[in-house]
Amino acid sequence: LVRVKSSFVSNVTHELKTPIAVIKLAVETLEMRRFRSPEEEEKYLRTILKESDRLTQLVDNILDFSRLESGQQTLRLAPVSVADLVANVMESFRLRLEDERFEWHVDVPEGLPRIQADSIALQHCLLNLLDNAVKYSRDRKEIRVVARERDDMVSIAVGDRGIGIADRRGDLLHDHV
Repeated sequence: LVRVKSSFVSNVTHELKTPIAVIKLAVETLEMRRFRSPEEEEKYLRTILKESDRLTQLVDNILDFSRLESGQQTLRLAPVSVADLVANVMESFRLRLEDERFEWHVDVPEGLPRIQADSIALQHCLLNLLDNAVKYSRDRKEIRVVARERDDMVSIAVGDRGIGIADRRGDLLHDHV
């Protein structure tokens, strides 16, 4: 248990240090006016915003994990539109996808039933899968988000062409929410 907790703290520390370093570099660059054009200045500002959002997501994940471990996390179930949820998450993640030059496709059919879910927790899950897809994709920068209904259940899948293990057909990999 001590080894697992130590590994967790080490991984969390590394995950937090990366966006902090990027933000610090961007702020120093802006502060010292080491940019050549208004477009480049805008790029640094977008980087600060993107990495701040990433830090917020990491901190939220840590807090969620802590609440789950202590038994304090409670889900607030309510009817949720999968189409609206996916659209909102993709819109909030759009800037990062554009900055990283990703192609993305969303396939959420009309008429999916509303589901009983904790909308905020589900959004966090989807954002984490998208973040992993971006983080672990190399040259093939393509992401696909698919929602389907089957056997009275609705699934949301994020597929990418990253460094993970390809399925037998070589298709996009899918992580499911």
